[in-house]
Amino acid sequence: MSHENFALNLCKANGELQLEFGRLLLENAQRNGELLQRSAAQGLAEAKAGIDGLQGAADWQALTRLPAESFPSAVQRRLAESQTIGQLAVQNQAAFASGVQQALVHWQHAVTRSGAEQPTAAAVPDWLKPWAALLPQQGTTAVAQKE
Repeated sequence: MSHENFALNLCKANGELQLEFGRLLLENAQRNGELLQRSAAQGLAEAKAGIDGLQGAADWQALTRLPAESFPSAVQRRLAESQTIGQLAVQNQAAFASGVQQALVHWQHAVTRSGAEQPTAAAVPDWLKPWAALLPQQGTTAVAQKE
């Protein structure tokens, strides 16, 4: 394999990594947007119910009781909703981090595989050798074996 092919394969691996990062960022933004949209929809429904309750109050006594009756239940709902949103946000971030990790491992394998296909160990750039050392032990590469 020539140095031009190595450079081409390295460029392709870098491009794939960038595109995968972009895809992961867009998926994460979509999940978080859906989470916010659902939270806003719940808030709007709650506000509409409050407005309907105010409009349905027939006298002053019913009107004065309305906020006192709804406040504790609204606080409980908001607290439960905040906990749920927090848990979902953590899950979204964990999925994103896992995707980034998988993309980096895939990139690392592609780069070290390209470097391992070089005809001699001297043709493998020194900066590439530490990546080969970081690969999981189950799949040692030619770069790691030549050292």
